[in-house]
Amino acid sequence: MRKNMRELPRLLQEAAWLFGNRAFDGACCGGLSFFEYQALARIELAESCSIQEVGDALKFTKSGATRIIDRLERKGYARRRRSPRDGRVCCVTVTSQGKKACSQVKEDYDAYIGNSLRGLDARTLKLIKDALSALLSAVKPSVPVNSEVSSPTGREPFS
Repeated sequence: MRKNMRELPRLLQEAAWLFGNRAFDGACCGGLSFFEYQALARIELAESCSIQEVGDALKFTKSGATRIIDRLERKGYARRRRSPRDGRVCCVTVTSQGKKACSQVKEDYDAYIGNSLRGLDARTLKLIKDALSALLSAVKPSVPVNSEVSSPTGREPFS
């Protein structure tokens, strides 16, 4: 168990490196940084949200989120507007150009992952998916664990 626990950080870092936007050799994401893409995807999912909500979702301060939104606006991917319910709140929405960029990033990344994992059989892919779901559940309790994970806690022990 200790050996697996010692090796896990290195494996996670290597996976993040290989499956992160670095893998696209800087040509990724319609000119978006990883954090800009994450913010844009969160805003698109919510359809409209406050800058504070973007910061909370990404674990950034409001000023950090504001800088990301500034960059998204300059690129034409997002737009600020006053909340119709509360004029003190600034809401952010995704522009049609931003929606296209999000869609293209998702399509490109799905193709990249599919191509990278094409040699794996269905059983192995399911094991990877279940392990990643359990891992995310362990570090971020709000992420639901796939119901097919056998452990009632959603956490499989390392062996």
